Amino acid sequence: MSWVAESFQFVVFHSPRETHDAFQMWIHLFGVGPGNYQRHPDASMNASQALGQYAGFTWQMQCQPGRVDLFLVGQEDAPQTTSGSPAAVFPQINDLASARSVLKDRVQRLVTDHLKPLRLALVSQYFKNFGELKEANVEFNNLTGIKADPKAASDLTFALNVRREIGPNKVVANRICRWQSLVKQMMQIQINGIVQEQVPVIQQPAVVVNIDINTIAQQIPLKADEAVKIAEAFFAESEALTEGGYERLMD
Repeated sequence: MSWVAESFQFVVFHSPRETHDAFQMWIHLFGVGPGNYQRHPDASMNASQALGQYAGFTWQMQCQPGRVDLFLVGQEDAPQTTSGSPAAVFPQINDLASARSVLKDRVQRLVTDHLKPLRLALVSQYFKNFGELKEANVEFNNLTGIKADPKAASDLTFALNVRREIGPNKVVANRICRWQSLVKQMMQIQINGIVQEQVPVIQQPAVVVNIDINTIAQQIPLKADEAVKIAEAFFAESEALTEGGYERLMD
């Protein structure tokens, strides 16, 4: 089994006195307008979001005072696996190499134009599917070093933050990792008379890894070339932590 991603989220934190519009930011990043655009009904909130497709992936952008969030998210209509596994119904990004490449390119444009980053963050959520929960538990144990009983354990969670200097700039970053072994469920609402019940229609054992890498807030905005190098280091570190688990986090 190989890792796939549920989503990537890159965040640029800037001065809270500044606010950007998601529609204009979207055009700047992608060259065309979004498929959907909304502004918060309360004008005082000064928040907006945009949604659309680019390079075969689904994207979402959220703008609010002090931050811009760019999401690359999985699709529910992802193609079936060669084994015909129903797990492909869950939102996922299969082509990680292409997803990371196009996201890096958009992030580079995001941090070098218009914005004056005070802090950066990359949140990546990966998962690996298994035929049985005990197999997921074994993988969880291998990644974390925990010796839970694979046959008896369920709903395993282990989370830890270890700060390190990363990238050529040796910037100090939080590296928050959260590992889980669980059974993902897709629910369906069934109506029995006047009673509505949520019934699981698909259950999939999996190991889920959430990796949040972020810099410490500073008063002076990052220079464009510094921000690009930090973003590149984030992607490399996220990939390494996914594969290396606890040992990589503590290295």
